[in-house]
Amino acid sequence: MLRAYRGAAHAVSAGIGDWGFVEARPRLRSRFPLLPTRILNPESANRNPVKKSFHRTDRVAAQLRRDIGQIVHAAVREHGLPSVSVSDVEVSRDLAHAKVFITALESERATEAMKALKEISPELRYQLGQAVRMRHVPEIHFFYDDSVDRGERIDALLRDLPPAE
Repeated sequence: MLRAYRGAAHAVSAGIGDWGFVEARPRLRSRFPLLPTRILNPESANRNPVKKSFHRTDRVAAQLRRDIGQIVHAAVREHGLPSVSVSDVEVSRDLAHAKVFITALESERATEAMKALKEISPELRYQLGQAVRMRHVPEIHFFYDDSVDRGERIDALLRDLPPAE
């Protein structure tokens, strides 16, 4: 195990090891018995630490997806709309706008559902403001998510292929 004393350029610039308290150099021991130092462990030098990024926009988007999903489900029952579900939410960096991606169970009635959701979006935004504790509730923009429809079409094409010989 290597010891680097506080102020050593290679210990500060290396960025490896753990902070700890070890015995000070002999000539400083009388004045400073326990100096904070950086303990450099050769085994830890080979590790490549992977930092996880937890951005606030990702956390807000996950919370909005849960809350908007409940609010949209209640609005579908209340207004008699075609059955839809929230598949994803993307939030802008300034948290002013939220793209809400909707999937419809009946793809034929998707345009009707999208039109109705866009009409009642101010009411849904008000209900979202009651559900979450944010200073500014993002403006809600609805988009149709056709990934399920495309997946079903690809699945049907693969089923219709003749078997390989």
